[in-house]
Order: sequence, then C-alpha cells, then structure tokens
Amino acid sequence: AAAPGAPSAPPAAWDPLPPPTGAPPPAVPVAGEGSSSGRTHGASSYQAFGLSLRALRDELKRAWDSHLASGRATVDPLQTYQGRTRTRGGLDSTNGCTVIAPLVGYRHLTWHDPHGQGRGLPSSHIEHVIDHDCPPLLAEIRHKYSLPPGAFAVPADVHDHLFDRKLLEERFFGGVHGGNCLDEEHMGAMVETLEGFPRGHKAAVCFFFREHVCAVLKLACGAYEVVDSLPHAPYGMGVRIRCSGAEVLRACLAWYCTSKFSQSQLDFLDANPWDEATAELDPRIFQGHVWHSGS
Repeated sequence: AAAPGAPSAPPAAWDPLPPPTGAPPPAVPVAGEGSSSGRTHGASSYQAFGLSLRALRDELKRAWDSHLASGRATVDPLQTYQGRTRTRGGLDSTNGCTVIAPLVGYRHLTWHDPHGQGRGLPSSHIEHVIDHDCPPLLAEIRHKYSLPPGAFAVPADVHDHLFDRKLLEERFFGGVHGGNCLDEEHMGAMVETLEGFPRGHKAAVCFFFREHVCAVLKLACGAYEVVDSLPHAPYGMGVRIRCSGAEVLRACLAWYCTSKFSQSQLDFLDANPWDEATAELDPRIFQGHVWHSGS
C-alpha cells in the first residue's frame, strides 16, 4: 500500500467489463410545453421580496416536495454509491464524482435505447460506471497529477484525461455555463441551452457545485434526470432524480444547491451579495459543462 500522502501507483491497463444489459427505467411523464410549474425565486429576486436565504431555502424545499408529491419528479435509488465496492486490484471510486459524472454522461449520449422509447440508461449502466469503470481511471488520473490516494481530482484535469483515453469526444462539447447558483439568469442560461436542443436529441451536463459533480441528463423524450453518486437518505445509495421537464429541473437544482449550505453559510451569504470579483471563493458558484449528441 502507498504511504499516506504518496501518489497513487499506476494501475494496470484499463480493461472495462462489457456494458451490462438491463431493462430501461420506467417512462417519466413529460411536462407540457410552456409550463411554468416549479419556477421559484432566485438571487435576482428573493431579497426584493424580503426573504432571507434561509426562508428561500425552505420555500424551495416546499416547491420541490410539491413536485415529488404530484409525480412530476421521482427519486429512484441505485444499488451502489461512490466508494462502496473495491475492484480486484483494491481500487474504489471514493471522491470519484469528477470521473463518474462525465462517464455517465458519455454513456447516456452514446447508448441507443433498443426499445426506441427514449427512457434513458438502465440503472445497471450507471452502477457499472461507479463500481467498475471509475476506480482504475481515477487511479490513473491521481498518478498522472501526483495526487494522494483519495484526493479530489479537478474536473478540467479529468476531462483532459478522458479526451486522451477516447472516453469523451470533443464533437459532443456544447459549452460551459457558470455563476451564482441562486441567480435565475445564471442557472437559467444552462437550462435554456439544454432546452434549445431539438426534441429527440440527448444532452448531458457535468454539474460542479460545492466540490461535488452530478450528471444532469436530458432524455430524448424531453424529460431530465439528475444522477448523483453520493448516498442519499433514506436509501443509503446513489440516486437518479427524474424531472418531467425544464421547470421541474430548475426546481430540483434550486432545492439541491440550497440544501448544501450550512446555517453559518446561509448567514454569511445573506450578508455578502454575489461579487464577480470574488466569485471563485463564493459558496454559491457552480459550473456546468454541457455535452450534446445531436441525436
């Protein structure tokens, strides 16, 4: 075993198992065109309504719960989470979200539904990425950038490595969005980019927030999924969160982001407006790398 703080040893050549098969997930009802359901106050408006960020967080949670209760959103547990299992070589996917999210997105873009119903990846594909595909690649990346075992790898470095390994393709790249997660214009620009792709086309976003990356997937049917490799209560497993349309996705991301702030951070953010000059150090900052298959 490597000494604490020592760079990871280079693994044997990566030889992923064949992609698993499995039935596609159940169909998700798709919201009607022009639906305004789920639109919520962002940073550009909530203070104008006299709301504290704590009150905004509670409002966003109620809005999200309403979507879940109505069936416009569902949460389905996976059968694993990052770091749960080890490979035969003793590798695991702990802190591997920066590898898991783009690999899930790439599988989503390149997988063809044999049923032709646009329902998205079977869960077995996502679980395969977490338990089998990620660990050796993560070890390669840590060795390449002299990172200690268990270290978080920067998304840009991961993407470069995946390009080199032909596990991402530049032709799929659709741009980068970022800014204040509470600002409707900043977050809305990313969602509007996804909505701008024609119906029947698939897209993916590696959504980086608070040192964690989720995969946001646009399905061919127009619905969305957020795939998170961290365990979620009460399941104790990673999850795929299904949203019937863009406004439900907005509500999901708003709830997700505000749920990550501690009480002290809520107080700090109320007292300190967003400033582009210090954005890189601001807890509200997010970044989304967009990928688009074309069909």
